[in-house]
Amino acid sequence: MSVLYALIFTLPLMCLYYPYYKSYQLGGYIIDSFLRDFFVQRYTFVGKNRLMFTKRIFRFLITFFILIFSLSHLTFLYVSDWRIALILFIIFVISPVIFILAHLIMYPVEILIKKSYISKTRKKLKKFKGIKIAITGSYGKTSVKNILKHLLEDKFKVIASPKNYNTPMGVCKTVASELKEDMQIAIFEMGARREGDIRELMEIISPDIGILTAIGEQHLDTFGNLKTIIRTKNEIVKFMQGQGKIFFDGENENTLNLYKKCSKNKEMTCSDKGISSYSNIEYSPSGMSFDIKIRDQQTRVRTKLLGNFNCKNIVIAASVASYLGVSFDDIVKQIETLDPVKNRLELINMKDFSIIDDSYNANEVGVRESLNVLKKFVGRKIVITSGLVEMGDLQYEKNFKIGKQIAKSANMVVIMNETNKKAIYKGLKEEGFEEENIFYAQSREEQMEIIKKLTCKGCVFLFQNDLPDNYR
Repeated sequence: MSVLYALIFTLPLMCLYYPYYKSYQLGGYIIDSFLRDFFVQRYTFVGKNRLMFTKRIFRFLITFFILIFSLSHLTFLYVSDWRIALILFIIFVISPVIFILAHLIMYPVEILIKKSYISKTRKKLKKFKGIKIAITGSYGKTSVKNILKHLLEDKFKVIASPKNYNTPMGVCKTVASELKEDMQIAIFEMGARREGDIRELMEIISPDIGILTAIGEQHLDTFGNLKTIIRTKNEIVKFMQGQGKIFFDGENENTLNLYKKCSKNKEMTCSDKGISSYSNIEYSPSGMSFDIKIRDQQTRVRTKLLGNFNCKNIVIAASVASYLGVSFDDIVKQIETLDPVKNRLELINMKDFSIIDDSYNANEVGVRESLNVLKKFVGRKIVITSGLVEMGDLQYEKNFKIGKQIAKSANMVVIMNETNKKAIYKGLKEEGFEEENIFYAQSREEQMEIIKKLTCKGCVFLFQNDLPDNYR
């Protein structure tokens, strides 16, 4: 009977921790995420993010279960009368400590598993006879990756890491599932939250070509300051092997400074002083057009993509495609067939209204650009925003400025969640934004009810950064 009683106690207790498993997973299995959410009681079973039942989370859940079950089983086995209730209450109270203990027990196991996957991936990439391309930067990584793949795939067999698989395990998963012997080019996105992250990825991939996009104040809560971010992103230069070529965004000041200091095989893009540039951007209901120049060839191109920064992303990708032997005419043809990246300044034309879906763009430059695009539309313009996160001590200031820009670009705003509510509101009010045009929502359901009320013929909705459930 003690086993049954222990199960009756353990299973409901484990179910109560469901939202914290989500937080733990969304935070990259870093115990800080659990502690942060536990102590501020971010406790919800619902939301847009579901717990992904990966092998890693299963291993953790089994460990957590064994610890709680063992303690409760021993209690029912050896304790009697009122003391059972007292000890079970103590187990309940110290369950956060048990959660942490399960993490500490599994941590060395996960490190060994990670090393095993990385070792297999290195061996497979070492045997790969094609060209390996690695992309990093604070902004534009995913867009450049997707655009470059499209520009290359008419001439080469190309794979690119899917979605935002930009961690060591993301690279391992991509190589294991996507990289075939007949592939000619493999493109990898490299993300970073801490110094040394790019170095680790460079040692796994050992790329032939590196791309360094714009660098700015992203993930300040883990990096601490811009100087550390720049130093970390420059690891793509520092650890580039042999004659590997590096393409720099010549328009971004931080990236340009790294270009000037770089003594390796390099090219500058997006600048009249470099190998490529763009100019004369014009918008239309179907997208935008601009002049593109690569080396000594120039023409005007059209694209369904929106945003000045997408012109830059296209030119960076086109510079690399040209280096790899794709003709200028073929590059232009491919640019004109580019489809918007889902959830990144994606223009969706409905019957009576339009949507600019920028919900996966979680950086300051992207937010500013999406508002600049919205400003060019006519009619009622509504912004749905959660603001920016992971900005460290600058978070309030950055979101205050976003509020000010929204006031200059939109007629109405729906502020999602509490995280940046005060900062965005203050920015709106400083620009004289009408109180009656500010709305608040805590859930998707509340958001949809407000949207229904605000929808009218010819209106435009801009969906900005959609925060995961570990933010409220």
